[in-house]
Amino acid sequence: MRKLFSLATAFGLISGSVFPASAEIQNQWKPADKTLSDYVASGYVFEAILLDQITPVSMQATVYYLRKDNMFVRCSETVKRVSGVINGLAIGCDELVKPAAQ
Repeated sequence: MRKLFSLATAFGLISGSVFPASAEIQNQWKPADKTLSDYVASGYVFEAILLDQITPVSMQATVYYLRKDNMFVRCSETVKRVSGVINGLAIGCDELVKPAAQ
């Protein structure tokens, strides 16, 4: 549990808890065309997996943080269920990049 907390603190993954969300922070993640499977196949390892029950039964978000050397990525899956049946799924990955100067 300590590893999850320190990683989340280091990268500001707990929005609002560590520091307020802003455009500058969000610009650190660039959408990627690769899948979670692609990253694992190319040698990335899991650093943390965070699970959030957005609503008790109907929506669940899982965020995977992976690392390879000094490169980090996050991949997320958001599942929406109605009466136990999946009726919505959002999947995507982002790479950590240096924020653009503003």
